[in-house]
Amino acid sequence: MDPSLTSEDMYAFFNNPANGNICIHSSDGKHFYLQRSNLEASTGAFPPAGFEMQPGEVTKLEEPATVLVVLFQFVCARRHPDLADIAFDLLAEVAEAAEKYQVFSAINTCFFRMRDFSQERPAQVLVFADKHAYPKLVQEAAVHLACLPLIDVVEALPPYLLIRLVNYHNQRQAVYDGVLESVLNAPRHWRWDSTTPDMCNACSAGLIRNLCLFRIQELTDAIIIQKLEGLEDDLQERHPEADCQGCYYQNMLEEILETLRNDLPAIKFNP
Repeated sequence: MDPSLTSEDMYAFFNNPANGNICIHSSDGKHFYLQRSNLEASTGAFPPAGFEMQPGEVTKLEEPATVLVVLFQFVCARRHPDLADIAFDLLAEVAEAAEKYQVFSAINTCFFRMRDFSQERPAQVLVFADKHAYPKLVQEAAVHLACLPLIDVVEALPPYLLIRLVNYHNQRQAVYDGVLESVLNAPRHWRWDSTTPDMCNACSAGLIRNLCLFRIQELTDAIIIQKLEGLEDDLQERHPEADCQGCYYQNMLEEILETLRNDLPAIKFNP
């Protein structure tokens, strides 16, 4: 928000009858005076269905003052807040109210701020994004949510989203199971200085270990791919006195990376 204006400052402004010809009553008993013309120009669904707002009348809304004092800053002819310092729980409430009343300038700001929380609060962001039809945000939140054990997110999602997450999670796991199986089934030899194009046991074991380790660390696909790319130099660390050119390790690693880069982005959360 604008650092020069606190919530108390803004409420004092909104609570002044001289600043509006419409009175809004919050769910916790606070009054907000707004210009009807500003509401009509800045929103698409205000007043909500069933309300007939007349000058001098009081219209009661379901949201508390903490939400409305933020939301109504977007209907005033002044600089709008950026919501950079707002706590997530309050942001989520403001975002819901912005969608409900179609406060367009607030909708855009809230969308980008909710997106900033897709990694920290993926379940809540996923619910919001799916409810309000933001498919790209749904996908971003799902990517982070799929990294977590399903038991940790069961209570955070409604059943219809949980079913879709399980399906997304299973498809993602199938990709990783496939690349791990390809390493397990690859021909191997015992010596690192062999001239055959198979993987030596040391390279194979190291690759299997890293694949398993990355999967249990609750990392996103992008980070796993980044870590696997870093393994391209790992061969020299394991065999410092040889280039191991006969080993299929490098080729196998490139095949795994190509599979992950192509197959993981193709998995979509939305049906």
